[in-house]
Amino acid sequence: MKKIFLSLFLFLLIPLGAKAEVVVNLFYGDTCAFCHQERIYLDSLERQFGDNIIVREYEVWNNKENNDLMMDVKDNFDDKGDGVPYTVIGNKTYTGISEEIKDSIRTDILDGIKYPKLDAVEYIKSGKEVPTNLLIDGDRMLSLPVMGEVNLDKDSSTILSFVMGVLDAFNPCSIWIFVVLTGLLLAIYDKKKRTKLGLTFVTVASLVYFIFMLTNVNMVISEVPLMVLRLGVSIALIVVGALFIDSFIKFEKKDKSYLGKLQALMDKREMPIFIVIMAALSMVVSTVQIAGSGGMPVLFEIAMDVNEISGFTYGLRIFNYILSFFLVNLAMLFIITKLIDRLVMNTTLRSYSRLIGGILILLAVAFLIFFPEVLRFVS
Repeated sequence: MKKIFLSLFLFLLIPLGAKAEVVVNLFYGDTCAFCHQERIYLDSLERQFGDNIIVREYEVWNNKENNDLMMDVKDNFDDKGDGVPYTVIGNKTYTGISEEIKDSIRTDILDGIKYPKLDAVEYIKSGKEVPTNLLIDGDRMLSLPVMGEVNLDKDSSTILSFVMGVLDAFNPCSIWIFVVLTGLLLAIYDKKKRTKLGLTFVTVASLVYFIFMLTNVNMVISEVPLMVLRLGVSIALIVVGALFIDSFIKFEKKDKSYLGKLQALMDKREMPIFIVIMAALSMVVSTVQIAGSGGMPVLFEIAMDVNEISGFTYGLRIFNYILSFFLVNLAMLFIITKLIDRLVMNTTLRSYSRLIGGILILLAVAFLIFFPEVLRFVS
């Protein structure tokens, strides 16, 4: 165990390599509706892949220089198609936008991260001849949040899986989920019950992550109806927040508040009901998290694919990832429950705990609705 932690520490000290982004060149028209669709899509890909891709935009309807460059690029690739959006990634080009083209663009980006290529447009822009082979020799690098560049050809995949799990536990969406969890736990006065429900939430969230990563993260990101999930979770949390505030207002009339009636179930020691409710909420919120901000799991798949890790070994790497993810969440839960116990439940704030919890949850909903980009949600 000591060797693992030492290796993890040394891994974090590895010098960062040179950046190797996949360059996506987009030629577009200022008022082109289809171009607008692609720009939104590329923005969502930037949120998923982070610094591993860079999008360069060239407006061609009002800029003659950019239009001339587009025509030179088309001549170089012998493209006969007309109109915009016109997209170039490596030596692949696309005219227009459709679901099929979106899938192809994403596939090209994944391929470009695994096997870096030179940017053909940059050669044409500088008047140089485009090389026949655009593949870049050298070690393959992957850019991770906080850490920067890691060397996929030299760094240990075992240590990398642990590190990526830790980093994922600190992504903005994970922090958002813990704000929601804090609001939920503030409604529970009993310390033991609070701990049990918190553990249920964290454990189920990690299991959902594990199942998704064992299947296909990309499928979850592309197929899950994110907008519907966001709306559903927002409505559910608004109801919960309202229940907490209603309970605070009717504090002296516990039996007349809706939350008070639910609390009566807990007073009868019917904890399994609340554990099931908490587990269900955790499953839904975790699905939204991985569908909306699946950048790190996607990068994990790329890292393992580059190292040709599959089968049982791939399952072990996912276990490493989830284990570190779970342990960080467990530590955060411990901190939250201690803070709630000492700063709220053992002080005069206890009587305001449900009001505070309700406000926290409603603030979290406001972020989810009005600032989804802060949480890296894909629109």
